[in-house]
Amino acid sequence: MGKLKRASRSRNARLNPLGYRRKECSAEASKSSSKDISQLLPVLNNLKSPSESEKLKAITTLSIYINNEEIRKFLLKEKVIALAFEHCFCDDLHLVSETLDFLKCLLIEEGPGIGKYYWRLKIWNHIKKYLSSLESFFEKIVTRTEDSGDAPTQENNLTAFQGFAENMISFIIVLAVGSEELFNNVILNIDNVLAHVSKLINWNITSQGYSNDLFNCFLEFLFEFSTESRDFIEKLSESPDVQINSILDFLETDRQNSNILGKVYGDGIRFNYYEGIGQIKNKDEASLFILDNTIQHITSIDLNTLRSAQSETVKQSNGPDLSRSLKQLNSTRNEAEALSVGIDVITSIFEYLSYDDSGTEEPIVLSPDLENHMLKNVFPCLDELLDFASKSDESLFLASKIVNCFNNLCWLFLSCDHIPTMWFNSCLKLWDSVIFVSSRTEDIEIHRDCLNVLWALSKCLGGTITSKVSDDMVRSIITKCQSIISGSQGDLEFVLCSVGFLGTVALHINDIEVTRSISSFLLALIHEFIGNKNLKNDINQIDIILESLNSIYDIFGDKSYSYDYEIFVKEDYISKLESLYPEIKRMYKTIDKNKHRHLKVKAEETYINLERFIKYKKQERQ
Repeated sequence: MGKLKRASRSRNARLNPLGYRRKECSAEASKSSSKDISQLLPVLNNLKSPSESEKLKAITTLSIYINNEEIRKFLLKEKVIALAFEHCFCDDLHLVSETLDFLKCLLIEEGPGIGKYYWRLKIWNHIKKYLSSLESFFEKIVTRTEDSGDAPTQENNLTAFQGFAENMISFIIVLAVGSEELFNNVILNIDNVLAHVSKLINWNITSQGYSNDLFNCFLEFLFEFSTESRDFIEKLSESPDVQINSILDFLETDRQNSNILGKVYGDGIRFNYYEGIGQIKNKDEASLFILDNTIQHITSIDLNTLRSAQSETVKQSNGPDLSRSLKQLNSTRNEAEALSVGIDVITSIFEYLSYDDSGTEEPIVLSPDLENHMLKNVFPCLDELLDFASKSDESLFLASKIVNCFNNLCWLFLSCDHIPTMWFNSCLKLWDSVIFVSSRTEDIEIHRDCLNVLWALSKCLGGTITSKVSDDMVRSIITKCQSIISGSQGDLEFVLCSVGFLGTVALHINDIEVTRSISSFLLALIHEFIGNKNLKNDINQIDIILESLNSIYDIFGDKSYSYDYEIFVKEDYISKLESLYPEIKRMYKTIDKNKHRHLKVKAEETYINLERFIKYKKQERQ
């Protein structure tokens, strides 16, 4: 069976204003890099200036260039991180705020390796110190607000506080989601952060004292950590300071009507919280409620307006237009992020519905209301979003998330006790959409995710796929798999998806030569990996072997198939499978049932079925 996909957030989405992948730097930008680099040396030196205002100018200037890879590599070579740690973590909270933003952006661009370096430099000691500063700053804001002092000064202080708080919490989020190791490090120290965030959320609910941007940052914090950690959800449920229902009620007030991003975060927090602490008494009813909310929220976004928004607006604007452009850009960023988070929430719900809580592995039974809502409301919404996202280079990141969401929906319906008739028509349209997304990129991960969806669709459509799958498509997939295998490091999950998809194609394609090439490829894969002396430590290779064997069982499951005699009998597959039996048995015995219980069960079933299949095929033509 194909793999359900966890909803995941890309670190790239946090820096790009639209939440999408950046285009490659233009040729003109590349030409200017050398000139920019030569001008940045004095800026770097200003990080060591005794003047905090000079250091502030330097760090904000460097932030402008952070998305240029050549300049970024230069800055890292010049030890910009060490300089920032040594000279910019001081008593000037504005400088600290901008430094955290710079380090966050660098982490987004360079990946978790940078985050691990921050941790070795004891970044959390700085975080703890400035959380205390944040608390003191907050108390001053509250006190001065109550005293009704000078209004402009109050507003300036509140603006500075909001920027500092948002950069601090945003940095913590990005640091944590970089890798499992970093997340575990952060979660061990999260109590104090959670206490501060809870206090600030509660103050905003009662006083509505600061912007939606900061409030949404706090909601993102709750959403991200509750998505990744059940322990964090338990902390939420046990903390007297965190009132999830109060947060959700506040998001329904008139003041929050236009805060679509906040509402979608609320949907995600609600799902994580209810599911995490076992408050969902009726899975279908709860899932329907959250799905309905999320779909309403993301369909309120005007995709045509979003399509026309370009991050270059700010660069092209100046003077009186700059403020308006920044405001429009922020609105666009929030809407794009709302789409991304909403898709994550829906993806998680589909994954959740696919699991049988009883552990009996019985078919899933969806309520009629939930089934109808997914077919009549959720699918059209996702289909429209995929059409929107797949037609723009900037939106391919979003398209890949929607493909993952469809992946979970496809496998959910295949796990059900029946497949709705309406779903078959949707499958045909979805097939074409996924093929189009795959054709728009060379990204192997997107190709893999698309193939996983096609695997599920082909199992649903059966013989209908004959008109959808060409010889060239089959050859292209086999060639790509062979290329991956021949390389020292490749995406074996792509190979696994290919095995499942091609195995289904071979069964239904009604073309003996295509079926012959696929079955030969499956046997070759088994022989390629079964001799690996370190096989027990490579779960992907074992999974590919098992999926290949199970595909062969399906392809040659009946002598009445038109190709069975021509391929299985004439090419003596019986002898080929008999020669594999001892190796398959040995492989099964090497799998650690404590570490890989599900794989052990699957391997046992496959190895027992191999003996039965050989016996069955020998008797079939007697």
